[in-house]
Amino acid sequence: MKTNKEYQRRLQELDRMERKIELKKQVEDRERELGLRRTFKKPAWAKVMMIVMVLICLEIIVYSEVAMWERYDLSALYALVGVAASLAAAIWAYCEKSKAENTKGGIVYEKAMQEEPAQELETENADSEETVG
Repeated sequence: MKTNKEYQRRLQELDRMERKIELKKQVEDRERELGLRRTFKKPAWAKVMMIVMVLICLEIIVYSEVAMWERYDLSALYALVGVAASLAAAIWAYCEKSKAENTKGGIVYEKAMQEEPAQELETENADSEETVG
């Protein structure tokens, strides 16, 4: 069984930790405001997979070209045809997915986010006019 003092001590310790975290967050926010700290967004998983797909296809292309050059054999062209087809399909699928992710109700997501605060202000103004009148 813990005593009341132990609980109080633990609460004080948690309060100190919370203050420390809050101060650290305030410092980070201030550094961002002053341009001393930059936040890097993690790339979307689809972008990473797209880059990996392109790199793998480029590797296959280079390998096929080297094999054709060294062996004087054009049978590696079969691999190149497959690579071009798969790369085109992957890029098309990524573009479609990206287009679907970046729209909201048929309009670009960023534009929708910019319009939201304006709509909120209009509704707030309409509400305040109704209460006044």
